[in-house]
Amino acid sequence: MEYSDFLDKHSGGKILVCGCGKSMDLLNNPGDFVTVGVNDIGRKFTPNYLVLLNNQHGYKGDRWQYVYGAKAPVIFTHLKDLNIIAKNNIVTFKLGTFGSLNLDERTKVDYSSNSPYVACIIAYHMGAKNIGMIGVDFTNDHFFEKTGRHPLAGRLTVIVREYDSLHKELKKRGVNLYNLSPDSIIKSVPYKSITDFQNGL
Repeated sequence: MEYSDFLDKHSGGKILVCGCGKSMDLLNNPGDFVTVGVNDIGRKFTPNYLVLLNNQHGYKGDRWQYVYGAKAPVIFTHLKDLNIIAKNNIVTFKLGTFGSLNLDERTKVDYSSNSPYVACIIAYHMGAKNIGMIGVDFTNDHFFEKTGRHPLAGRLTVIVREYDSLHKELKKRGVNLYNLSPDSIIKSVPYKSITDFQNGL
């Protein structure tokens, strides 16, 4: 499988991007959506697509075991040597420029310091008309345990600005980006409840 095989695969559709923040506990029916998860989201459910940007050294505690045993049928990564069980499910893509946002570039994915940002751009490349984010909170703790202060807490000002730019650029292209978490730090992305997102309201 090549990254180009997935361009516009869900043209005009709805995609849910799933991080590992506490608001994941609000999602009771992931199977009702096309989902792009990140990292060890497999603790909660198996997404349609998984985005992995870190090797084993990037995960603390028991997180790596869930990444290593990930069962997503398609696993997007830029890493050439990702050591996981489901090697046949890996689809490699090229990273673009850190901190840049060129949505017209479809052979590379510009990136930031967090995986959900990349997942949102991949959802756009796959043709989504409406993209919802859940678990993209940047608050203390993850959905699976009390992990304390978010490791990216020191970059929150930049991260909020990056998501604001992403939302605005997508809007110019007729694509809606919504934050489905009421407690997320990312207030620059319009809030919508999971139910309203699912029902197209």
